[in-house]
Amino acid sequence: LRAVAGGVKPVQSWPLAYWPDGSLKWSAHALPPEAGGGRPEAGYTLHPTTGADVSDPLLAKDNSAGIDINTGVLQCALPRSGTVLVTAMKRSGKPLLRDGRLVLLVDDGIDDESAGTARRSFEGAIDKVTLEQNGSMRAVVRVDGSHRHADGATLLPFVVRLYFYKNSDTVRLVHTLVYDAEPAKVYIRGVGLRFGVPLAGPLHDRHIRFVGDNGGVFGEAVRGLTGLRRDAGQAVHDAQLSGRAVPPDDLPVAVTKGLPYIPAFGHYTLLQSHPDGFSISKRTKAGQGWIHAASGARATGTGYVGTPDGGVAFGVRNFWQSYPGQLDISDAETSLATVTMWLW
Repeated sequence: LRAVAGGVKPVQSWPLAYWPDGSLKWSAHALPPEAGGGRPEAGYTLHPTTGADVSDPLLAKDNSAGIDINTGVLQCALPRSGTVLVTAMKRSGKPLLRDGRLVLLVDDGIDDESAGTARRSFEGAIDKVTLEQNGSMRAVVRVDGSHRHADGATLLPFVVRLYFYKNSDTVRLVHTLVYDAEPAKVYIRGVGLRFGVPLAGPLHDRHIRFVGDNGGVFGEAVRGLTGLRRDAGQAVHDAQLSGRAVPPDDLPVAVTKGLPYIPAFGHYTLLQSHPDGFSISKRTKAGQGWIHAASGARATGTGYVGTPDGGVAFGVRNFWQSYPGQLDISDAETSLATVTMWLW
């Protein structure tokens, strides 16, 4: 790919469609993220080469146990069977995500006061994993399966595609399902993707973020250090509110001794129940009451959980437009937080 302003970028290319006579109609081309977009008015021209550049390694390695991805920044392991779609994701060797799986909640009928309904939980079970594309710039993995209950019942067959790009720490996931339920007998309560985020360090250095469609950010620490009877000081306030690590030497002795008595809110949920309103609630742990934390009009479906050393940012495309949708963060006060992105 040659820019008008100069410079040549290698690309990975593949056909999209053909004319009836067999000639190429549409093609697609992938570049690494650091290639830069250039100015739209400048434009690019595509030039054929005599052969592929074999100096760059392929992003994926296919083996009997699964598929291993290495984009240069992100390392990812995808198994061939079971209920786990993604065993682990690491950024530059640091574990940041593990045990990614599909979840499905089903009621035996529409919720009604006159008749109790039983709720069942399904997990996505893998039938087949296919490496659809493997190049030096882009890799695509397809996972076929269906949601399976412990009693063996299956529901909602799915196809999940994961897209990886060279030198990128972002994974695009496209989730497709087939609705094969009987509406009168099976009521779909929730369809989502769930994964774990390992956490370490003090609770006041663990952070939660949600984003609104106006660019506003809801941000809190699991254990807040503002508004205390023993003032932690402006330096501590500024560090925590900005997401930086709180220097231990900046914490007053009185605050340090009282840290175990400050509640730790490790559970957050954002619900977009209709197109013009969302709410954020939090609680300290399972079994405790929920506290209203914030509300707004439209959420982008983007969130984050992690520490100043890194974490996982996640998002659902067209979140408020495809309401009802929900984002859950739980157990952030433990060594393994859990994120659930509810598509429905």
